[in-house]
Amino acid sequence: MAVLTAGRGRTAIPAAGNGRGTPLAVRRRRLFWPFVAPALACLVLFYLGPLLFGVWTSLHRWDGFTPMTWRGLGNYRALLDDPFFRTSMTNTFTILICVGVIMFVLSFALTMVLRDMRGKKFVRAVIFFPHIVNAMVFGVLAGFLFNPNGLANAALAAIGIDDPPKWLSVDNVFTLILATMVFTTTGFYVTIVMASAFSGRPRLWAHRVPRPLSPWRPTWTTRPRPLVPRSPHGEPSWPAWPPFLC
Repeated sequence: MAVLTAGRGRTAIPAAGNGRGTPLAVRRRRLFWPFVAPALACLVLFYLGPLLFGVWTSLHRWDGFTPMTWRGLGNYRALLDDPFFRTSMTNTFTILICVGVIMFVLSFALTMVLRDMRGKKFVRAVIFFPHIVNAMVFGVLAGFLFNPNGLANAALAAIGIDDPPKWLSVDNVFTLILATMVFTTTGFYVTIVMASAFSGRPRLWAHRVPRPLSPWRPTWTTRPRPLVPRSPHGEPSWPAWPPFLC
C-alpha cells in the first residue's frame, strides 16, 4: 500500500485506497447479514420452498393423505391432452397479446392527443376512473346493456337495426371480455405515460449573446438551445427523452 511521508520522524499516513478498511465500511459489512437474513429466510420459506415442493408433487399422484405414487411426466402429458387446458391457454395468450398491444397503442395515442389539450387533467381522471371500479360492477353493467332487451339493442332498434347481434352468446362473450379489459386498464397506463411525459423536469435554456461586430450594430440573441445539466463525469443528469414526449 502506498504511503505518504512528509519528512523524517513523521508517521506514515496510509492512502485512501478504496475505503474497504474504514470503520464505516467495517460496520456496513457487519450489518449486511443481520439485515438481509430475515428477508432471505422469508423468501426461501414462503416462496422458494413451496415452489420446489409443488414441482416435486407434480411428478407424483397424491391426494394429500395417502402416500405419493411416482408418475414422472405422466401428469403433464395428461394435462396437454386435456382440451379444456388447451382452450384456457389459448384464451390466456390471446388476452395477453391482444389486450397488451391494443392497450399500448391506445395509451400512447391518447397521450399524444392529451398532451396539448386544455383540461387534460380532467380528461385523464375520467379515463382513469374505470380502473378503480370493481370488475363485478362491469359484469352487472354488461348484463344491463347487452341483454336482449338491454340498452344496446334498444339503441340499435331506434336506428332501424331489427336483428342485433347476440352480445352475450358463447361466440361473442370472449370479445366482450377483451373490450372490457381494454376499457378498464387503458386509463391506468395513460396516466403512467402522461405522468412521465409531464413530470415537470426543469428546462434550462442558454441564451448566447455575442458581442456586436461594431458599435453601430445592435446586440442580437440566437435561438435558445437546451442546456442539459451534466454530472461531474460529463454525462447528462437525466436520460435522453424521446422527441414526441418533449
